[in-house]
Amino acid sequence: MIQKDLMTLSNWCSKWQMSVAPKKCESITFSPIKNHSMRSLPELSLNNIALPSTNIIRDLGVMFASDLSFANHITTIICRAQARVNIIFNILRHSTFDVVVKCYTIYIRPILEYATVVFSPTSKSLIRKMESVQKSLVHRCLLKGGILYESYFDGLEICGLETLEYRRLIYDLVHLYKCIVSKETTSSNNLFILLPELKSLRRHKYYIRCSLLNDSKCSTQFLTNRVIGCWNSLPDEIFPVKISTRSFKNNVSSVDLTNYLILNPNNY
Repeated sequence: MIQKDLMTLSNWCSKWQMSVAPKKCESITFSPIKNHSMRSLPELSLNNIALPSTNIIRDLGVMFASDLSFANHITTIICRAQARVNIIFNILRHSTFDVVVKCYTIYIRPILEYATVVFSPTSKSLIRKMESVQKSLVHRCLLKGGILYESYFDGLEICGLETLEYRRLIYDLVHLYKCIVSKETTSSNNLFILLPELKSLRRHKYYIRCSLLNDSKCSTQFLTNRVIGCWNSLPDEIFPVKISTRSFKNNVSSVDLTNYLILNPNNY
């Protein structure tokens, strides 16, 4: 099937006097099994040139691994973000910590938050790993300002920041709102099932059930699986009468979501 599509692409390019570069193309097979045999992969070719197989591929800035893990992508963006943190502290040696925090939110935090709806980690180790970048910055900012560093969460309050984990959860909820309520984003219908009839059970009318199994490390990272509990627990008044993504985001930011976060003052 895929080889047939590649042949169709090649013929279309030839018809319109366009050329493709097979040497710049790669093939990847996704499987939840880490050590799946490369021998089982189909041999694909483009313009009679065999396409090499790979285990990691980048698409729109996100690295996808063949085992459906985003550990490599997370490690990469952490290294990029930490390098920029060091650059900022080297450049802004004589600036106040307020300026450093502002530069962080503009130039560094977006690196860690780009496309988090796709790769948001669910394991404790990866969540802590991503949070370590901001934790390091908060610690260095307070030292720069001559403020005693007592704990990460106290430091966040002083700097006017929120945990990256909390922000990712908000992004997930807002994205789900766009898919289900405002229809700003299209999503495959087989990801979740709307159950409006359950509103009589003191639930909001956008109560959903996930169509995907949640029985493995791979499946737990799917958007609907990782956020369904939080979404269904939202009070009905959080959803604005007039459909508005901005109003929903403001409303959901006022809800206590501590029960759906792993990091807290007692363990981090």
